[in-house]
Amino acid sequence: MNNFEINNVIGSGGTFSNLSEKNKGKILDNIGQQTKDDSAIKKQKVSQGWLGRLFGSKSNSIYNVTCLFLLICIGGAFVYTAFMLYFNYEKTHNQVIDFWKIISPLITLALGYLFGVKNDKNA
Repeated sequence: MNNFEINNVIGSGGTFSNLSEKNKGKILDNIGQQTKDDSAIKKQKVSQGWLGRLFGSKSNSIYNVTCLFLLICIGGAFVYTAFMLYFNYEKTHNQVIDFWKIISPLITLALGYLFGVKNDKNA
């Protein structure tokens, strides 16, 4: 029950004491539920810590870490490539090719892990 609904129950110019017991119960139950929800969220934030908030729940954290790894690899690779080719294309061309020979299998491995099909038939 939000504030608008509470105001509709109380009515204009009404007070909590003028409400019927049923409506008082609705409001108090809602306040109690909101308090429980807020305390559960606070406990979860404390138990997760800042790394838990960054990577998410236990079931999703491995995928979030993999995505972070992919973003760092791909972003770093493009920055490295642009930097090396911008300053001296003739001397760094082979270095960039060798770098991509190393980084591209890592990227495809992470993508395969991230989007791979899980088969739980044998589990």
